[in-house]
Amino acid sequence: MSISGVDRRTIIVAIATANVLLFSGLTSITVALPAIGRSLAIGNSELHWVVTAALLPMAALSIISGRLGDVIGGRRVLIFGMLLFGVASAVCGLAPDGVVLIAGRAFQGIGCALAVPLTLSNLAQAFPKTALGWAVGLVTTATTIGTTVFPLLTALMVDHFGWRLVFFINVPLALLVTVAVRRVVPDAPRENKRLDIWGCALLGSALFLLAFAFERWSDWGIASYSTALPIGVAIAALCLFVYVENRHPDPLLDLRALKNRRVMAALAALALVQCCSLSVSVNAQLFLQHVVGNEAFIAALILLAASAGPIVGAPYSGRIVDRGRGHWAVTGGMVAGALGLLSLFLAVSRNEDLWMIPGLLVFGFAPGFVYTTSSVMTLSAISGEERGVAAGLTVEARQVGATIGFSLTYALFTATQNSERNARLGSQGVTAPQDKMDAVLTDSSEGQDFLNSLPADVEGLVADSVNRAFVVGFGTTLLVMAGLLLLGALVSVVALRPGRTAVLTG
Repeated sequence: MSISGVDRRTIIVAIATANVLLFSGLTSITVALPAIGRSLAIGNSELHWVVTAALLPMAALSIISGRLGDVIGGRRVLIFGMLLFGVASAVCGLAPDGVVLIAGRAFQGIGCALAVPLTLSNLAQAFPKTALGWAVGLVTTATTIGTTVFPLLTALMVDHFGWRLVFFINVPLALLVTVAVRRVVPDAPRENKRLDIWGCALLGSALFLLAFAFERWSDWGIASYSTALPIGVAIAALCLFVYVENRHPDPLLDLRALKNRRVMAALAALALVQCCSLSVSVNAQLFLQHVVGNEAFIAALILLAASAGPIVGAPYSGRIVDRGRGHWAVTGGMVAGALGLLSLFLAVSRNEDLWMIPGLLVFGFAPGFVYTTSSVMTLSAISGEERGVAAGLTVEARQVGATIGFSLTYALFTATQNSERNARLGSQGVTAPQDKMDAVLTDSSEGQDFLNSLPADVEGLVADSVNRAFVVGFGTTLLVMAGLLLLGALVSVVALRPGRTAVLTG
């Protein structure tokens, strides 16, 4: 396909923007988690928050970013998001403790939430529908190559220079992308609409409270007042949001879009696959480094296998959806993902690292086929003047899947892990605080001191029980996610097939 100079520059800037935002984002930061834990003396719960702190604002603000771009200018919002991301990266690199690091990660998430939807929106404005799948597929492929290389670079930095460089390097990169955006991305005409302040506040608050409640579920318990209250408030805020949007002249989200079965099914597929991808990425890194004992670079090399599917599948799925057969790409991707997770379960259960590679290769076809296809289906189903919101919906779906889905899988993982660990130690009459057990798993100095304080026969039992409990928790999570992907594949066969669903117009 021949493209003009303007289109070529738009694609290059989109690739650069997405890759910079992902460098210390979800994929790369997981490689550095063990080193961060040892350096700042923080346990698994705090390490989990290093990931989640960036996800919460992304889940709460991504859809709002699309509307901000439509109303006050996409280029302006994109530039502000990139600059905020750069400043937050510097804060993370300078963090003296876990609290400052988590705060910096939260502002990184805000920057990503503002910038990422506008990257897709710019593509939607620059290309016709007949070429949109190809353009999104090309950017997705290039971004996947970036997320393939970044973990390796991150591992090298962590092994030889320390984890702080992973954040510091984002500062000059964010500045360079900001300059490129100012020169290449046009300042598109702004919509003559008012910003729906109440809609923004209600939706952002509801998503944040839901994500936060599910995040703390594993510690507080599902029946506790601390968990039930934010969930109840979030549900009330969502109901009020629907009421406000149906009566606002310029709503944040035209709810008619969510009545389109293909849009809803595409967004659900994005959320589900993103949840599984993040859970596998985080837990596999911890398994390979903590349980098996690999260095960060070796662990990153093994996980590299998961990137083959997106590299091959993204451009191919773009062409498939342009030809009107996107539903088969989504269904096939989720079936492949489920089979890959089942293979990973067998490898993890046997404490095998190299045998994870076949499962990772197959699992990679889930994001490879689902991300591009579902994004294009959503963008194509909503009219041009609402493309900012459409782009925000696709990013929002992935972030909700990452945040809420990851929190739920983490709760399942933690409950299973703790149950297995307590059963193993309890049968021998051994008890130990959970924070000490987490310290033993992360191989921190605190964990080593705790092991050294135990009798020789108990020391080996504790270390073995901690590792085995992690394997059981991870394996259980893999089986549940595989079942959800198979269920999602069945739903997509029916919900995503072409029908008479009309394109939503403004």
